Amino acid sequence: MTGTNVFSVVMPDVPVVDVVFLHGLGGDARATWGNEEAFWPEWLGQDVPAVAVWSVGYGASPSGWLGRAMPIQDRAVNVLAALQNVGVGERPLVFVTHSMGGLVVKQMLRHADSSPTYASFVAVARGVAFLATPQTGADMAKVLTSLKRVLRTTAAGKDLVRNAAHLRDLNVWYRNWVFKTGILNLVFFEANKTLGVHVVDAGSADPGLHGADPIAIDANHFTIAKPASRGAVVYGQVQRFLTRIRDTTPPSTRTPAATITRPQNSADTSTGYQDAPQQESSQHAILADVPTADSGLFVRHGEESRRLDIPESYPPSVADAAPLNQILSELDELVGLAEVKNAVRGFAALAELRRLQPNGRGQPVAPHMLFVGPPGTGKTVVAGLTGRVLAAVGLLAKGHLVVASRRDLVAGYVGQTAIKARETALEALDGVLYIDEAYSLARGGNEFGQEAMTELVTVMEEYRGRLVVIAGGYAGPMEDFLRLNEGLDSQFTERWVFPEFTSAELCQNFEQVAKARGYRLAAGTLVRATQWLETLRERAEAQGHEFGNARTVRDLFSRVERRVVARAIRLPIAEQAAGVMTIEAVDVPDPGTS
Repeated sequence: MTGTNVFSVVMPDVPVVDVVFLHGLGGDARATWGNEEAFWPEWLGQDVPAVAVWSVGYGASPSGWLGRAMPIQDRAVNVLAALQNVGVGERPLVFVTHSMGGLVVKQMLRHADSSPTYASFVAVARGVAFLATPQTGADMAKVLTSLKRVLRTTAAGKDLVRNAAHLRDLNVWYRNWVFKTGILNLVFFEANKTLGVHVVDAGSADPGLHGADPIAIDANHFTIAKPASRGAVVYGQVQRFLTRIRDTTPPSTRTPAATITRPQNSADTSTGYQDAPQQESSQHAILADVPTADSGLFVRHGEESRRLDIPESYPPSVADAAPLNQILSELDELVGLAEVKNAVRGFAALAELRRLQPNGRGQPVAPHMLFVGPPGTGKTVVAGLTGRVLAAVGLLAKGHLVVASRRDLVAGYVGQTAIKARETALEALDGVLYIDEAYSLARGGNEFGQEAMTELVTVMEEYRGRLVVIAGGYAGPMEDFLRLNEGLDSQFTERWVFPEFTSAELCQNFEQVAKARGYRLAAGTLVRATQWLETLRERAEAQGHEFGNARTVRDLFSRVERRVVARAIRLPIAEQAAGVMTIEAVDVPDPGTS
């Protein structure tokens, strides 16, 4: 969702108090607060008669993958305008907020306090319930910031950095304003971690208000907003909070729901409130305005309930896929590539955020990518791991890897190339197609290469979400590849850089290969190996040739193994078994030899 929509969940005939639910970063007007079986804003309308319940949905994406999000200050004014459009702000008002939604409400009240246009909101505000609101910032913002290149952190996400000056300033203003107005507050914080961190810990969740001691809830950052039953602590406390405010509201503030037509019901004239059975029979969860197709809410008429839309189901992982932690451990074992590893983990982190909000909108679609770097820097290996990660988190159904080169995409005659390119791409359907040295398609008169890429772009569009195409190669020639088709540049939205390995990383790579094959390294072996590799690198650069990085390490290791065998067979028979599994420094060729 990118726009702001205000939904009426429950509307009594004579509403006395408005309660507005406002979700946070990555949230949804319905999914944040439960599911089809347990949607507690509806319960409040049933259990606290004469209360009108609303839920606001707005663009609050943590990632550019899912959409855009305004800074908190802009969103606050935007939500004020949307609420004003449906008549909220004319009756006593209570907010129930989750995460960043609480910051938006505080900013709304601050803006209304100095704005004649929205001054009524300050006059009618009676209470705010904060569920895991990062009053001074969230630790999840650090996760989003560290992954900002792959997640494309939005302005709203950047607003939540821990101990940000603007959040401290907003909290100081709010404390002073509460002292001046006497508005009531209810505060909850999460006791369990999400993705290994307390997104909002007890300290950040506490706004420092007298009489609003934070209540610990045995839930994580997302489930705290989804009480499973009326017996849950969060629900019971919010119900008591809302009932207290309703019962202290003068009857003169009651306003008929003029825009809603329904049968009249008798009321208790002594209090002005209908009793619970009468009230329940008159409630209809309706739309305050016609929503966009991605509202994710329900229209309710009597006992019938109809979904406005049916979100796409999350693609299932293949049954035999390795656990995500196992795949990420394999990733961590790769030498170097710190930024690339963070980018791969970004996919997992973002998908996990969506999994924790199972009915959330804006399911991410895995993007097509460019892997830029010289040979031997791990591009093909990472492409394979990326596919498996995407399958493990549900963004691809299989996640298998198909490696293709020019000969797999280009045929000998015009017209045949398109067929061949499509067939190759469809082999990778529900997985990853990795095009090695993709710039080779632009060589030798690029008519065939253009035909191949034109067809490939068509397939990428047709099977968006079911196929990830990764094109790999040197940085400079890859620009020629992108010029093959005007649609390519917009298709490949991610560019990951695979730098040449440092000497230390090459040495580590050599050591890994040796240990994987059961060898023991004697003293001085790694020093000799590093000298040989560096000498070869310098020679290649001086002659204008490419240096093979990990490929060169593998070539060196093959030479070393032959020398180990040649040395071991000269040892006494009793020593040969141990000697053949030990790499001595003399087994490494002299640095000057090729």
